[in-house]
Amino acid sequence: AGWLRALWLPLAAGLLAAGLTAFVWLPALLERGAVQYQNAFNFVQVRRYTAASVLLAPGSASDAQVYYSADINFRIGQPQWLLGLAGALTALRSGPKGRAALFFALAALASFALMLPQADPIWRLVPVLPYLQFSFRLLGVLVPGLAWLAGAAADWLLARLPAGRLVVAPALAGICLLAAIPMLTPLPWPEFGPVNPKGILDFDLYGLWGVGTTWEGEFLPNTVRTPPPANPSVIAAVAAGTVEKVDRAALPAGAEVASTWHGTLVDEFAINAPAGFVLRVLTFDWPGWTAYLDGARAPIQVTEPEGFIAVAIPAGKHTLALRLEDTEPRRLGWIISAVAVAAFVALGLLPEKHRAAEPKGQSAAPLPAWPAVALFVLSVGAVALRLSWDANLSWHAAHDEPQAIGAQTRLFTRFDNGMALVGYDFPQMAARPGEQVPLTLYWEVTQPMTLPASVFVHFYGPSGELLGQADKPDPVEFFPTTRWALGRVTLDYETGALQPDAVPGTYTVAVGLWDRSTGQRSRPLDAAGRPTGQDKLILTTNFQVGP
Repeated sequence: AGWLRALWLPLAAGLLAAGLTAFVWLPALLERGAVQYQNAFNFVQVRRYTAASVLLAPGSASDAQVYYSADINFRIGQPQWLLGLAGALTALRSGPKGRAALFFALAALASFALMLPQADPIWRLVPVLPYLQFSFRLLGVLVPGLAWLAGAAADWLLARLPAGRLVVAPALAGICLLAAIPMLTPLPWPEFGPVNPKGILDFDLYGLWGVGTTWEGEFLPNTVRTPPPANPSVIAAVAAGTVEKVDRAALPAGAEVASTWHGTLVDEFAINAPAGFVLRVLTFDWPGWTAYLDGARAPIQVTEPEGFIAVAIPAGKHTLALRLEDTEPRRLGWIISAVAVAAFVALGLLPEKHRAAEPKGQSAAPLPAWPAVALFVLSVGAVALRLSWDANLSWHAAHDEPQAIGAQTRLFTRFDNGMALVGYDFPQMAARPGEQVPLTLYWEVTQPMTLPASVFVHFYGPSGELLGQADKPDPVEFFPTTRWALGRVTLDYETGALQPDAVPGTYTVAVGLWDRSTGQRSRPLDAAGRPTGQDKLILTTNFQVGP
């Protein structure tokens, strides 16, 4: 019917969708300069690309035991990409099915290629690509494309095996499920405690993400030059279940400020001051915040370098209201979305005058219902098989003594703080004074922990003196042990540094855990689960330090 006639409906639908969502994306686009959004791209180099050998490899038990993003291996799924590759060959067919297969094959190929390290020049050349941050997010495009191509492969087979059309699709789906078994075991997580202001504040004070924001602070206003330090009065208020929005330390003598109303978008205060002063409110100055002093609009000042709201208050009794109001881009977004809603309703009320009729002689005989039942039964069977294997196979990550898959040395030693060392790697058993010694520790949390654990590795010389060590606040950076999944083996990469004056000889290497708030060390448990008299675990007594 022509390209224009074929495209106008999808284009109209896309335009309508953009209008319905304009109240979100339009202010986000126009006001992006109000926040430090560019910080979101500082971290991308860490895991921007994934090697083809990783994407194409089958899922394994070791993949299921990793949860920290720096160690995750992203897999397409081996049956998935093999079926997709077979389906891509159907692009050689003529007609609509061939053209559709060609489209999905090209989309899948482009997505796959952009995830590889070799695509770095393209990421640097195309300005919009960095907004993805991580290339593995293109799996969200690649996988549906492969799913369609797998269906095309099944369709091609069904045309040649009519007797097997009730079995082929369920069998292929079952193969994908079976291959994914190692990744289908959800592990229990520890109880994080109540999610309330105090819990969130404690998380912020731990220093993982900064002040009420994300990793790089991309949602902080541009007026925030330096994130403010913890405020004791705010901490005390949160602990008491109240709210503190006034910088009390900056109040002049005799000034009284009381909060009369606090909400997400509104703060109101009653003020009594013997002299004029500038009131500092502990709220970042976002676009839209408006101050009303005694009902009249008042100018907002911005504190340096924290970016807090400040308002000049004259002497006497006053009321101050701070309200987060719509800006021009937000109003425009609401207007466009309102028009789109009206258009959407109008389209729904229009009578449908043209209905596409199915050409005579083109209808296919309906399939019986039992193939869907067969697919359901096979799916349930695959899940049942997984549950059965969970209790017996060594790859299951949540058993009592997990396997440190790939570890050079395996063991299972519990500590009295809820952690267990299940393996370690010593790539080298000799070094010289002043050199660094890499080693990998395999940890598991066996029970919920109340306090995060820190790790130490000590190198003791021939006479027992400490001549080298490694120390880390958290075994995995930015993830305290209190937030580890129970039963999952976690890799801890340590680097021990020998002292330059370390004497040659045979050394003992020990590892231990300690509480950095008290300095107390955890004790290894014996086979019966009782604490031993030791405060560390000996890894080897045969580490050589040469001249």
